[in-house]
Parts: sequence; structure tokens; C-alpha cells
Amino acid sequence: MWSRNPQTCEEPHAKRDVRKGGVKRVGLSVLGTIGLFGVAFVVDSLPLKRSHSQILYGAVGIWFIWAIAYSCIGLAEIVTGRPFNRLAAAWMELAGWQRGVLGILIVLGAFAFVALLVALIVLLI
Repeated sequence: MWSRNPQTCEEPHAKRDVRKGGVKRVGLSVLGTIGLFGVAFVVDSLPLKRSHSQILYGAVGIWFIWAIAYSCIGLAEIVTGRPFNRLAAAWMELAGWQRGVLGILIVLGAFAFVALLVALIVLLI
């Protein structure tokens, strides 16, 4: 019925399914972020004591960080087509120097991406 790829031992549509799951993760994190901003807006409009609103903002901030991490997992699945746990196992199989070089390249690429976004935002304003 399904022909397996002998090199990877995966079903032919497995990458597409993994990428669909990654899109779902990113979508859920975007919806969660929109919901968190809605909660922050509501909290900001309530007549609460300053200490109570700071506690709620802290909770919103923690959930916002979780949404960012969840979207990064989804983005990694979209880009690579591998489930995150298999990607982590493949990362750990690399030699130490390979992880170091690849990690530095990933961080530099992330900095370049953020710098590009900031430059575009500044140009548009």
C-alpha cells in the first residue's frame, strides 16, 4: 500500500504531515499571542491596583515566551520536514565542533534576520 523510502524508512507523505503539524504549531502560537495581547488590553483597562496588574502582566509575559518557543518548534518542523524530537536526536549525533559551528551560524543568521526586520520597520516608518 505505502512504499517506504529505504534510505529514511519514512512514508512518502511523512514530511508533508510533519510540515502540516509545524504550520498548526505556528498558527496556534499566533492565535495564542493575539489572545494574550487581548488579555493584556483588558487587564490594562481594568481599575486594578498596580501590584495586581504587574502580576497579571508577568503571567502574560510567561505565556508569551511559551508561544514564541512553540512557534520556533513549528518553524523548525516546517523548514526541515522532520519531527522536533528526531531533529533533536540528529543534533545530538553531531560532533561537538559541528554543533558549535552550526550553532554559531544559526545565531548569526537569526541576528541578521532580526536586523533585516528592524531595518524594514525603520524604513517603513
